[in-house]
Amino acid sequence: MCNVLPVLADALTASQRFEEQLLNRLASRRKRSRSRSFKTRASVVPVSHSSVHPRKETTRSRAPRIKDDLRRVAVSLPSLPFPNFLSICDSYISRSRYGRSSETEPLKAEEAGRETSRSIAKVLMGSILVLGGNGFVGSHVCKEALAQGFSVSSLSRSGKPSTRESWAEKVEWHKGNLLEPESLRDAMSDATAVVSCVGGFGSPSHMRTLNGTANVNAVQVASEQGVQRFAYVSAASFGVIDYFLQGYYDGQRVTEAAISSKFPNGGVILRPGYIYGKSESIIFAPFEKVLQYAEPLRRIPLIGPVFTPPVSVFKVAKVIVKGVTDPTFSPGVVDLYSIIRLGKEL
Repeated sequence: MCNVLPVLADALTASQRFEEQLLNRLASRRKRSRSRSFKTRASVVPVSHSSVHPRKETTRSRAPRIKDDLRRVAVSLPSLPFPNFLSICDSYISRSRYGRSSETEPLKAEEAGRETSRSIAKVLMGSILVLGGNGFVGSHVCKEALAQGFSVSSLSRSGKPSTRESWAEKVEWHKGNLLEPESLRDAMSDATAVVSCVGGFGSPSHMRTLNGTANVNAVQVASEQGVQRFAYVSAASFGVIDYFLQGYYDGQRVTEAAISSKFPNGGVILRPGYIYGKSESIIFAPFEKVLQYAEPLRRIPLIGPVFTPPVSVFKVAKVIVKGVTDPTFSPGVVDLYSIIRLGKEL
């Protein structure tokens, strides 16, 4: 599967240009109608009501032409990662403001262009595969992606979790082992983006294997299967504490290097500090609010790591989903302060 991100950018630009041309034609038509109406009144010639006040073109009547624009964009994309692009466009149009009956004035060209670009970018991203989707961070990534309307699958050694929450029924669960690359291929064959939330502690060798070798295998298979984007939940440095968790950080840096090599234009690496959940927010949320502005203190030797802000798992999940579904999201490392900032904006 070829990398379509450069073509996607051109397609989004073309879509916005189509939208602007469409709205400009409507504006010219209204201007000509007003001019004809003024001349008719000046000559006091009886005319029908419809000729003086032509019926406004509704947003519903514009839907077929916008569908045609989207179809022209589709034709310009070679080797799309899925076959049903046109049906998705039709579905989007029917649900959007263009498919609803309304007598409102047309959107401004720039607003319409942004909305169309966002929508096309969303439908082009396809399915998200979450590695470790039954874990703490992974489950929140699944929930966030589902809430945004994406197709979600997950792979772990245990497969489907025992939870009875409704979100788990909407995820396609796969059993596999990241230390056995062949067990990953089927799950990744239909994925457009992969998110790895796999990691853990233990002996130095175990941590190198779990945080390094296992994830490197996933990166390699994802690249071979034509996955477009790969996001990884790494960790921020804690200074001298890193020495006592050498296997943990060694494994993560190896994984980060593999992502940078295999996904130079689609790799997203998050480095959060301590990640807390809803039940812990009463304790850690105030620290996050204060310490997010204390970045200079974190550079103090030895005691600097004490000022590392914790981050909500909800913010981490939002940034991950944004990173693997938005073609305009810059690849590379996202530090903990950027995670907090972006999490608040999304």
